[in-house]
This record gives sequence, structure tokens and C-alpha cells, in this order.
Amino acid sequence: MDENDQKHPLLLFSLGEGLYAAHVAFIREIVADRKKIPLPNAPEYIPGIFNLRTEVIKVIDIRLIIPLADGGRKKKVIVFIPETGESTRFGIVVDEVYGIMEVPAREVTSLDLAGGKV
Repeated sequence: MDENDQKHPLLLFSLGEGLYAAHVAFIREIVADRKKIPLPNAPEYIPGIFNLRTEVIKVIDIRLIIPLADGGRKKKVIVFIPETGESTRFGIVVDEVYGIMEVPAREVTSLDLAGGKV
């Protein structure tokens, strides 16, 4: 099969007025947004943590990292799988989750993670 014929299963979600996606291989689960415990001296984009079945989940609000239209409902948290056993489990706050869509590889643009920075 040609590389451009491959399809990526992507989870579609909204942030503000934008529609975004993440590869399902990196996602553990989706949960309703909930009350978070603030972390002292944490950056503004980390509103806090919550407990999910005995695991601590650090929550990140992407709107405070990259410029996005505000005013979303922040109804869900997408919990990601950590890269290594030493990594912290984290989730991002999103407005809505729409489902999984198979997208051809030629239509997918990935973030540049060179040097560990997006």
C-alpha cells in the first residue's frame, strides 16, 4: 500500500471556533470536565489537577498557550497516554468531542517536535 493511501484514525474536537484532531493512538480516554485542584506556582495554562480512578491527571488549557478564540464551553478533557513511564499523565480541556474520522495520510499535517518544542 502506498504511504499516501494510508489512513490515520483521528479524534475530532473543538477549541473555541476551531476544529482540531489528535491521533487516537495517543489518547487514553475522554472524560467530562470536572473541578480541578489548583497547583501552587504552576503556569497559567495549567488550571490544576484532578483524580481519575487513583491517577493524578494534570490539566492543560491550550487556549492559554496558543492564540485561539475564547468563549468555548470547556465540557470535556481528553486524557493522553504518557510517552514514558516517567511522564506525567495529562489531559487537555476541549469544548466538544465529535468522534473518530479516518483521514488520508496526505491530508494530515503534524506538529514539528524538533528539539522537544512544538
